[in-house]
Amino acid sequence: MLILVVTIFALCWLPFNVYYLLLDFGITKKANFLIFLLCHWLAMSSVCYNPFVYCWLNENFRKEAKKFFRCIIEIRNRPEVL
Repeated sequence: MLILVVTIFALCWLPFNVYYLLLDFGITKKANFLIFLLCHWLAMSSVCYNPFVYCWLNENFRKEAKKFFRCIIEIRNRPEVL
């Protein structure tokens, strides 16, 4: 599981780092804001994939996540007393 999490992290951050390497070495003279935005979004989204990996590969995490979300749903569906 750790190898998968690290691989996802590296793949998400790779375009961002390559973009800045190209700018630093002068291969690309002009910074394209759209490319920067996409690379930055992908890099920042790397943490969003972790819960899915944990749920997929870790039985304990999956069990506790089910309990957590079940508790939230029960709290939301509880009638309010005025």
